Amino acid sequence: MYLSNTGCAMQRELINSSSERKKSIDKADEASSSYVQKQRQLRQAYSYVEDNHVVGFDKDIQELVALLTEKENPRKHKVISLCGMGGLGKTTLARKVYQHPQVRTHFDCYAWASISQQCNRRDVLEGILFGFIFPSKERREEIKNLSDVELARELHNFQKQNKCLVVLDDIWTPTTWDLLKHAFPTTQGDTHSKILLTTRKNDVALHADQHGYIHEPHFLNEEESWELFQNKYSSTGTDPSNSNVDEKSKEKLALEMLRKCSGLPLAIIVLAGLLSKKHTLYDWELMKENVIRCIGQGDQQHDDDLKYRSVSGVLGLSYSELTSHLKPCFLYLARYAEDVTIRVKWFCHILIAEGFIWLRRGCVETLEDVAYDWLSELVERSMIQVKQMSLKGRISIHDLMRELCLSKAQEENFLHSIDCRNQWEEPIETNVRRVSIYNNERILIIDGMLSNEIYLAQRNWESDPSKITRMKLKLFSLKLEDDPMPTLEKLPKLRVLVIGYETFIGDEMACSRGGFPRLESLQLIFMKNLKEWKVEMSALPRLAYLCIHK
Repeated sequence: MYLSNTGCAMQRELINSSSERKKSIDKADEASSSYVQKQRQLRQAYSYVEDNHVVGFDKDIQELVALLTEKENPRKHKVISLCGMGGLGKTTLARKVYQHPQVRTHFDCYAWASISQQCNRRDVLEGILFGFIFPSKERREEIKNLSDVELARELHNFQKQNKCLVVLDDIWTPTTWDLLKHAFPTTQGDTHSKILLTTRKNDVALHADQHGYIHEPHFLNEEESWELFQNKYSSTGTDPSNSNVDEKSKEKLALEMLRKCSGLPLAIIVLAGLLSKKHTLYDWELMKENVIRCIGQGDQQHDDDLKYRSVSGVLGLSYSELTSHLKPCFLYLARYAEDVTIRVKWFCHILIAEGFIWLRRGCVETLEDVAYDWLSELVERSMIQVKQMSLKGRISIHDLMRELCLSKAQEENFLHSIDCRNQWEEPIETNVRRVSIYNNERILIIDGMLSNEIYLAQRNWESDPSKITRMKLKLFSLKLEDDPMPTLEKLPKLRVLVIGYETFIGDEMACSRGGFPRLESLQLIFMKNLKEWKVEMSALPRLAYLCIHK
């Protein structure tokens, strides 16, 4: 039985390790300590921040800032919409406008809300109001106790009385707007508050405000595409405009591939991330062939279908080019709901708990170090978006990249993701390896073979746990107040159990006699409230591995 305690970028030695093994570890540590120190220094010095160098949007930003801050007729445009296909840079443009100094001095209050396909009205409106007033703990509880109608009315009145800017990012349907509209004074002429809205669909913008202003960001021209490519490539690789012969040939190949990106910023930065990992001219030539094969031929300026193929083709290539150790790290992002931001340290520890991270031979690093390195490589490939890449930072994933992640995770039977905010009554195939069930921030992962009889309609899995035939169960962020062990220990074929990240928020757990008859591995992760764990004799008879992360 092993006890592992990880935290603060340190991993302690396993209990009961032999003295000889300890000596060999100490020697290896001395040999590579300078390497580890350099790696950590690099991490401290090198952080990924949201890209401040935006290409091709200068005029767009100037125009939108003027519309939001106009003084002659401030009530003219209550809703300003950014419309265009996915990957065009709508969110990037909206954020640049939202953070513009002139906008910041014009409005009194600001709030940003990311709207997923399955919009949770309550969460969105609460988030906006909290962003306006930064409530105390007591005031926050008062707001949470308001009815939906009272909450919408309070938010509506606040915007009438103050000059507010709200960004509603990525509204999918007119129905979503109808869910939210009563909280915004867009039909009243006596307000100076405004809404900046992003959407892929023009009809959503018209539905929100027939008299509003609709702005469509342009596709980048060849010069702008090259500038964006150079900027992104030089931050992860070498300068493609280098003077030697190979680099000049690479520049020519890059320009040919960029034409296939159809001026879509997302496709361009992902292509730059791909090519930053290719170091020979032969690799670049091969990549060009793959780009043409995935995207095909056509007139980029007039073929709308080609524009969609451009971004989907490049994104697909970014996944197929991943090494075997990075693919599970990327696919595991499919477990998260749309528009969720993920703590880097949290995600690194989950990857470790899943067994996706291993120590590299000949180098003494912690598992946390390795997880961070691999996550950083996904960032360099532009497959993950970050504001600050550090263990205290957060990451997210573009909605188009998430669609790819979900598709590949299901296609490869890696993980099947279910959104329980909608009723789900379809059976899950028996060969799926993981099922991720999420309801807002609550996530359940069933890992292993499922019975044909199981239907995942909300909490049905709890009613007869014996139907989960084998073999792994992972629970994250469920915030259970009652001890889950009396239920879980009845699973007759459960062999691996991972419980963590506020799954159980109580302070006592107990395992009874005969419980967990086949459990071999148990991991308890960040059970910060747990004070006492009682285990009766004959419980956990086959347990071979116990790992506790504090």
